[in-house]
Amino acid sequence: MIGAGALAGAVIAGAAATWFVKYQSEGIYSLGIVTAVENRAAPSQFPKLYQFSKGIGIQDLKTEYPRLDSEHFRQYMDRRHVEQNRTLVRTLALLESTQSRSEVVSPLYGSTREDLRELGEQSKPAENLAIALHISLASRSPAEATSAANLVGEFVGETLFASQAARLITKRLEQYENQQLGYENELIKARFTIDTTKDKITALQTVRREFPDAIGNATRQVVSIADGGARYLSPGAQLVGMESTVADLRQEIAVNERAQNVARMLAGYYGKARQIAHESPSSSDLLGALEKSIDTLFVSQAPDSEAREARNDALLDLYALRALREQGLRFVSGPTDAWRDSSRIWKFALAGAALGALLVALSVLLLRATRDTTLE
Repeated sequence: MIGAGALAGAVIAGAAATWFVKYQSEGIYSLGIVTAVENRAAPSQFPKLYQFSKGIGIQDLKTEYPRLDSEHFRQYMDRRHVEQNRTLVRTLALLESTQSRSEVVSPLYGSTREDLRELGEQSKPAENLAIALHISLASRSPAEATSAANLVGEFVGETLFASQAARLITKRLEQYENQQLGYENELIKARFTIDTTKDKITALQTVRREFPDAIGNATRQVVSIADGGARYLSPGAQLVGMESTVADLRQEIAVNERAQNVARMLAGYYGKARQIAHESPSSSDLLGALEKSIDTLFVSQAPDSEAREARNDALLDLYALRALREQGLRFVSGPTDAWRDSSRIWKFALAGAALGALLVALSVLLLRATRDTTLE
């Protein structure tokens, strides 16, 4: 009887463990961000170069991590026309709150507290970055666990990419719109300076005709042109300097007009790019639409150096976004084929066998005690 009880307990406990111990699939999803690269050698009005870099700072992570919630995941599944199963319903419930979300998606940092304690202050660690996300999904179905882990990884990549792309496009649109106004102000000031200089040239020419003797004394004048001293030069010398100033201003106007045209074309492109980013459902659609927009918009402009420069600047940002999606946001490990720890089932079965044997033994002793009491 004790043996039968142990066998029954082992079978029941093993069956229960087989039901409750779930299959688990997990993977490491790398993170990246598009950041501006400072170039001190470039002029202040030169557009900043953006490039892909690995890892996300803690401040950026605090704004990006809340996007990985159940509502955005539900919207993503609707766009993909994914049917919900038990595993996905459970995933939605876990993503609902920040406390349970870490069971599915949790950040991995470049340096842990143990690393800092071991390395000490001599290591002078840089800003601690979240270099990846640990994605883990459990299910009674191994196929559902692996499929859900893949889906969550794709959701993370698409969500973070859409956020980064929208942020870059908005910054560029604001930058080039401001540049247009800045160059416009520079052109207004340069044209005003030319007009006033021309008036002064006319006045000096009149002085030169009225005082012809001033020309003969020009070679004997030694003055400093600092702090307005140039007015003591001869009218002829002043005329030469002002004509040179006008020539420089005309050159400056030509340069600023060209830069303004480039900024105008880029502002028009990024205005359209913002609309494309709002309407594109996936990263592949967004990148494809941006590339098509670049080819269409800048080719339609005059095929001169301005259009080529604007197109190249737009392509640099497109390459940075493409590198972010293809190299920065992807699984670097896994997701693994769903598995479960079989040793836990055997442990439950052994515990069930021991419990079954104990219950049978107690039952036998209780029956014997009851029978002996009855006989007495």
